Amino acid sequence: SQSRYLPVKAAEHEQRVDQTWMPIGPFGWDTLAKMATGSQGIGVLRSHIVDPTNSSVILAGGISSGIWRSIDAGKTWVNLALNTPIKTVWRFAWSGTTVLAATSDGLYGSSDRGLTWTKIALQGDALLSTAKAVDLVAIAPNDPQRMVVAAINRLYTSTNGGASWRQTCNYEGTWWDLQWHPTKNEVCYGLVQQGAHISFIRSTSAAAKFDAVGNGYPQPAIGHKMVRALLATTKALPEMVAVAVGGSLADTISGTYGIYVSTDQGSTFESRCCGSAEGPEPADKVKNPNLFDYDIGGNGLGQITLS
Repeated sequence: SQSRYLPVKAAEHEQRVDQTWMPIGPFGWDTLAKMATGSQGIGVLRSHIVDPTNSSVILAGGISSGIWRSIDAGKTWVNLALNTPIKTVWRFAWSGTTVLAATSDGLYGSSDRGLTWTKIALQGDALLSTAKAVDLVAIAPNDPQRMVVAAINRLYTSTNGGASWRQTCNYEGTWWDLQWHPTKNEVCYGLVQQGAHISFIRSTSAAAKFDAVGNGYPQPAIGHKMVRALLATTKALPEMVAVAVGGSLADTISGTYGIYVSTDQGSTFESRCCGSAEGPEPADKVKNPNLFDYDIGGNGLGQITLS
């Protein structure tokens, strides 16, 4: 008789194929969200993070509804920002028991796993102290005192848990993403837009200095425009970094510019999706899905989040 057990590789493949996705919230209703997002509800969720030591604790940040927290793996949610000026949450960062949130009202921190939040004063740099919003935040994986934020088109670092900040990065522009290497304090990645191009940059000096790297990552091209990008890393494969880019070609084609994966900390990249490695092509639901649109066969550049 045939064995009822699958080989390990086949079992893993079958598990991936059979996986289904279900919405878990938060499902709070906010009639004012339509003014910011075009639809009623809580609006788009811009960010989320899971407690690294307790997967039942999840934080989610809305584009118009502040900070939400679940302690039962998403079955129920509580809005923690009703009494704060926080409207948009662009990014969470977690290290140890410290959680940071980059928001439309500046930088907020929590020392009790996201239950309560306190605004962090951005001191030490005259220009940063005038910032009303913080776009991104990242924390070194093994040193919660070392952190970096993106604000007013610049990067600022702190080595004392946010007590003071200084501008150290040599790049300025629109910052789409910022993440530390999953295990190395000295390596940090960023995506910065200057003109029509979004560069992948890497620091090996704990965010003090960045360099554009990545053989195989698209170079600037006439008529090509990158308009949205995100990157992702994982502790399971700490040397890997993936970049998803959305863009357009001569204002006639919009969609997935490409997904590029590196297995050597961003030194080299390989195109994994979709269509041409050098820019967007017309979307096709089967051969060239537009991962940035609500309709994978559409021509839009809606929303996407990597994690």
